[in-house]
Amino acid sequence: MIPRVQKSKHTVLQFLPLREEHVVPLDDLAPEAIRVAVRDELIRNPDSPEGIRHAAALSAVSKRLGFRGGFDGYQKQWPSLRDFMREHGLLHRKNLLAPPPEAWSVLTLRRQSLAERIFSSGRPLPKRIFTGHDFDWAPFDVQSHPFMSGPFQARYALPVVDPAEVAPFLARHLHTHVTAGFNLLHDGFVDPRADDRLVLTTWFDPTTPPDEVKEIQREDTESFRLFQQWIDRDRRGWVELIRYNRSLVFLRAPDGAYDFVFWGLRDRPPPAAPFDGNLSPLDIPDVLMIHARFERWRYFQVERWSDRDEWESETAYYDGGGRIAQHPGSVEVARRCAVARGIYQAPTLPADRTALDGFVPVAVDGGGTLFVSPLVTIAELRRFLLETGYDVRRAEKIDDLSAPNHDPDELPACVNWYDAQAYARWFEQKHHRPVRLLRCAEYLQLHPGALPAGALPRRAPGTDPMQARLTNGCVDFIKPDGTPRTEWGFVGRNEQARFRPGLAWREGAGGLRFIAAIGFGEWLFEHNETSAAAVSTASLQGIHDGLPVARDFFPSSSWGKYRACKIGFRLCYEADDTTTQEVAR
Repeated sequence: MIPRVQKSKHTVLQFLPLREEHVVPLDDLAPEAIRVAVRDELIRNPDSPEGIRHAAALSAVSKRLGFRGGFDGYQKQWPSLRDFMREHGLLHRKNLLAPPPEAWSVLTLRRQSLAERIFSSGRPLPKRIFTGHDFDWAPFDVQSHPFMSGPFQARYALPVVDPAEVAPFLARHLHTHVTAGFNLLHDGFVDPRADDRLVLTTWFDPTTPPDEVKEIQREDTESFRLFQQWIDRDRRGWVELIRYNRSLVFLRAPDGAYDFVFWGLRDRPPPAAPFDGNLSPLDIPDVLMIHARFERWRYFQVERWSDRDEWESETAYYDGGGRIAQHPGSVEVARRCAVARGIYQAPTLPADRTALDGFVPVAVDGGGTLFVSPLVTIAELRRFLLETGYDVRRAEKIDDLSAPNHDPDELPACVNWYDAQAYARWFEQKHHRPVRLLRCAEYLQLHPGALPAGALPRRAPGTDPMQARLTNGCVDFIKPDGTPRTEWGFVGRNEQARFRPGLAWREGAGGLRFIAAIGFGEWLFEHNETSAAAVSTASLQGIHDGLPVARDFFPSSSWGKYRACKIGFRLCYEADDTTTQEVAR
C-alpha cells in the first residue's frame, strides 16, 4: 500500500529513512529535537503490521547517524558532538545549499545529491563544495544579457578571450549550455578535483547529425569550463566539508554558518499515493500505480547513488535508439533500466491481452499492436457509476459529473481526467485487461487528421477565443430556463452542456470513429499530479491553449466547462505481452 503522507507543520529540509520503510524528519541533531520528531512527525509505513515503537525508532535514528549504544548512547555522546562543533567553528545553523534568489534557481544542488555523492559514490570526501549560497550572481543577470539569436556560430563564439565578455556570455547561456554540467557526477563543483572529466546531462536524438552533436558537446563543455574558472577565483559560494563519523558530515561557511548531511538522506517525504485528494487509491488503474510503486522502491534504496542511476538510464535510452519524441518520461526510463539491470522486479499487470468486443486492433510505431476502444458512451459511464458507487467518493471540489452527460445514451460521455482513470480501473478489474488512455503520439497516429483550415471558421480580431468556441463549436450550454447560452461568461453548476445536432464523425486507422468538431476533446495519458493532455478533435492541438498537445495540459479536475468544451475518452491496451510488461506504461 502506498500511503497518504501527512504534511509537516513546518518546512522540513531532510528526512531519514529507517528500517521497514518508516521515515523521520531530521533537521536538528539535538537529542530533544530528535525525540520530538520521532514522537510527533514519524511517517509510518502502513504495510508494517506492527509499526515501530518509539524507543526502537530513536535507536534506529542513532544508528543511522553513526552512533553506537542506541539513543542512550547518542545522548551520552551529544556533549562530545557539541564540543566538536565548537572546535570546528560550527556556530549557527543555516541552509547552505540554498542559493540566493538572484540565482534564479539555475544552480540548486539537492541535499540528497550531495549526501549520496559523499556517502554512496565511493569517492573521497572533498575539502570544499560550491553550493552558490552566498555567491555574487549579479554579473549573470539574464535580463541584462538576453539570449542571442542568429547564426549558430555567432551565438556561441568560443573561446571567449576578452575577460569582460565572460560574464555576459555565461548569462546568455546559463540556462542552456552552462547548466549541462550542473551536477555532482563529476568534480567540477568540488575541491580538490581528482580529475577534469566532465559529465554532461545533454542527450541527443539518434537522428541528430554527428557534427551537430560534437559541436553542442563542445559548447556545453567549454561553457561550463568558463563558469568553473569564474567560481574558482572567488571564495564566495564555497563551503567546507567536515566529517564527524562515517555517517555524518558538516558543511561550514566562512562566517561560521553550518549545515549537515547524513547517510541515506532524502530531501522530500516518501512518495504518497498519486493524485492524493482527487482520486482514491481504489480508483487508480494498475498502469498508473506502476510508477508510484517504483518511486517508493527507489526512495528506500538508500545505498544507491540515484543521480548516477538516472544519468545511466537516460544514456542507455538514447544509446538504444530512443527518440526524443517518444521519450516516456524520466521516471519510466529509470524504471525500465532498473528492470533490465535486474535490480528492480516490476509488478505484473493483468495478463489477458486477447481482443475484447468493440476494441479495434491497430498497428502503432515500433511494431506493436494496440486494441483501442470507441469513445466511452454515456450509457457505459452510467453502468460504471451504478456498479461502483464512484460518484459518492468522487472528490467534492471538482466539476459536477451530471451536468455534461444529459445527451442520448449512445453519445460520448464527458468526464474529467480523474473520472476517466476511475472508469479505467473499474474496466481493468471487470475485464482483466491492462487498460489505459492513448498516448499523444498514438492518438495523432490513429486520428484521420486535423480539419483543413478552410473548414474552421475564422475568428475576428479581438474576439474572445471562448466566445468563438461557444459560437462555432459542437456544444450548447443550457441555462436553467432551458435556453442556450449565447454570450460567454461564468458557467454555473446548474447549467448543462449538451451536444448540438449533427455531430460530425470521421474514420481513422482500423475504422476507429473520431468526432471532428470544435469544442470537443479527448483525454490522453500524459499527465502530472494536477493536469493532463487533452487534444482538440478539430485541430489536433491542445484544447486548452492550442499549443502542441504533449505540452498543453488541461486541469485534470475539469471536464472542459471553463474552456467552453466537452472532453471524452477512450481506452486501449497492448496486444503484445512483452511490450506491456516491459514498457509498463
